Amino acid sequence: PAGIKQLDHLYLLACWEVFYGPRFEEKDPQDELRKICLSPAQEAKKVAALRERMSVLPPTVLASDQQFRDVQV
Repeated sequence: PAGIKQLDHLYLLACWEVFYGPRFEEKDPQDELRKICLSPAQEAKKVAALRERMSVLPPTVLASDQQFRDVQV
């Protein structure tokens, strides 16, 4: 649905999904990641905006609950 098709961009999104869990973009407290994904912007601009947003979010905000359970056990 984000309209991202370029291989290097897909790779980046896949890496974030593996690291932060499925639908990591929905875990943003300000909902910016999801809004960027659904925006009508060109792919390169979306990815640049996603990178920028990801750079300011602390990793713990996006980490899945399962990752925290695994660490605490």
